[in-house]
This record gives sequence, structure tokens and C-alpha cells, in this order.
Amino acid sequence: MQSKTILGRGRWLGMATSAALLAAGLPAQAQVGIWTVPTSPGYSYTFLTDMADGPVVAGVSERPDGTYRRQSFTWSLSAGKTDLFRDKLPWSLGSMRISGDAQYIAGERVRVRLGDGAIDDVEAPSGRPMRRLIAISGDGSKLMGYAADASGLDQVTYTWTPQTGTRILPQEPGFLGRQDPYDMSRDGSTIVGTFNGSASSQAFVWREGKGYLTPKYADGSYAGVVRCVNSDGSVYASFGGSENYGGTRWINDVPSPLESLAGYSLVPEGMSNDGNVIVGYLDQINGDADRSFVWTPATGTLFVEDYLSANGVSVPQGVFLSRLLVSGDGLSIAGNYFDQVAFTDSGFVATVPAPAGTTLMFTGLLCLRRRSRHVAS
Repeated sequence: MQSKTILGRGRWLGMATSAALLAAGLPAQAQVGIWTVPTSPGYSYTFLTDMADGPVVAGVSERPDGTYRRQSFTWSLSAGKTDLFRDKLPWSLGSMRISGDAQYIAGERVRVRLGDGAIDDVEAPSGRPMRRLIAISGDGSKLMGYAADASGLDQVTYTWTPQTGTRILPQEPGFLGRQDPYDMSRDGSTIVGTFNGSASSQAFVWREGKGYLTPKYADGSYAGVVRCVNSDGSVYASFGGSENYGGTRWINDVPSPLESLAGYSLVPEGMSNDGNVIVGYLDQINGDADRSFVWTPATGTLFVEDYLSANGVSVPQGVFLSRLLVSGDGLSIAGNYFDQVAFTDSGFVATVPAPAGTTLMFTGLLCLRRRSRHVAS
């Protein structure tokens, strides 16, 4: 397949320069702090859809007038916010994803190379026009999503590369039913999600050349869904399988518990490349005040505000952080930034120091958090 460029030079709004800055900014972690990603002028809401291997995000802003007009953009510490398209979403980039090296963005219908605007069409699986992109590989060479027929039925997982085109993930005996993929490893080798059969749901881990695996919890029961996976497929996580509404993290298919906080059920949604930083949300068991969390082996589970504070990043009073993303290097967290005082909605990116510089900072907070869990129980 050949790429094509169908946007005029002026329409790309300096994207070649922006892409170079994005890529150059990936390894740089000199700045520690939190930054807001503003909504584009004339739009009411900003949603961050994906994060690269460093403090670089992709997202969309939506209009409030019911026209569903969207402004796609990227944001980085080095280049700031760069609008990609003028007041439209021409190729269904609503589920836009950005590659780990920040060189590609992709949606359900296209993959776009940011440096020169080259565009590859992504064909729908035969007979399944309804689709949604879920993940893109680290180098942008592979896409993964799900697709269904015009009625929303017969849903399958698909992958796409320039060499192979669109392919459907094969189903095997014991792994039959509606597929709901949740994540793909950055190297493209592993896909995780769940099968929804006629009688029950069952998690799956699919590896290139090895086929399907159903992960088991420590008690021998089968997991219902796996939500996120690291860069090479060796680490993945799910909710359930632990006491007190915790989750489970598998290393080389061996489960270990992810402890929740008292009064909440833990749901992991994203993972760093090495599998040592997990983000997600905490579903309040007897209420609707859900919170977001960050987990690391050194800190355990912390509210995202506590995690950032322990790393020297102050979150203003009255700000609610949600829908978290984590960078591949694990040093940046992004998501939705809601100011409950000003009643404004935007995105945010926060960058913390490398773990070696923060070990002592966590000690007091961890003791306090563990005491509060003990008292609550």
C-alpha cells in the first residue's frame, strides 16, 4: 500500500515542524509540574484520547452546538498545542491514537504521518463497517480495534498494517463470541480483552504466533476481562481477583494482587511500557464519588492527587482529575482537568521526577494511607 497526501501545505498548520518538536521532546524530562491543555477557541470540551512514550498527548475538542464538529490536536511540553484540522474531523479520528514515538496519529479510517501529512486508508473488515480504533503500536506500524456489522452485531477484533491490510483476529474453540479488545502492547505482539459468549464472559490474552490464553486468578478462577498491557505483553492487569475490591497484575502470566483503597473498587485502564505504573479509576462502592488512582510497586495504590503531590507536583484546590492516561516511560500522567470553582473543563499533563529521586518522599504518605485503610476497615 502507498501513502497519499491529500491536505494542502497550508492546511497542516506547521505539522512537520510540530512533529519534529514532539519527537524531540519525548526523552526530555527536565520539567516537573502540571500543565493544562486548553480547549480550542469556539469549542466547549476537550478530551485527551491517547499518550505517547513521553509528555505528548493527542485529543479532540468538541463544539457545544450539537453539530459534532471536532478539532483534533496534539500537545507537548516543547511545542504546546497544535491543531491538526480546521473545524472538522474528516476521517473519523474520534478515537484518535498517537504512536509511542509521536510520529503517527490514527483513527478508524486512516493513519496519518505527522511529519509530512502522508495518509494511509484503513479498510474496514469485510461486512463490518462499524468500527472503533483501540490502540496503535509504538512505531505506528500496527493498528488494533473492533468492528461490527451495520446492526452492531458480530463484533470482532481487527488489526491493520500497511503490509497486510486489515485482518480479523481468528477465533478458536473455547474462545468464541463477541470480542471486546481493550489494549495492545506497544510492540504489537499482544492483544488483551474479553470474549462475551452466550453464557458468560471470559478474559483473553492473544499473542502473535501463540494464540489465546485465559488468565487465571490466584484462586484458580478465570478472569473476566483484562484492561491494559505493557509494551511487550509480559505484564497485564484487570479488575477483580483480589480481596477488598482490588485488581490483579500478571507478570509472565503469574497473578499478583493490586490493592484498592478502602471504600473503592479498583479498575485499571492504562500501563507504562515496563508495567510498573498503572492508572485507572476507583469506583466508590457506596456512592458516586469516583476517584482516579496511580499504582507503582513502590507506592501501592494512591489517589492521583496524592501521587502527584508526593512527587512535588501540586494540584490546585478544587480541581478534579479523571480519565487518566500514562506515558510509555511512566513519568507523565494526563487526563481530564475539571476546575470545580471556575467550572471549566480542559485537559492536563503532569510530569514527575524519575522514581530514584522520590523514594523518600513517599514514606510518610504511605504510612498515612495505610493507616486510613486500616481504620476504615
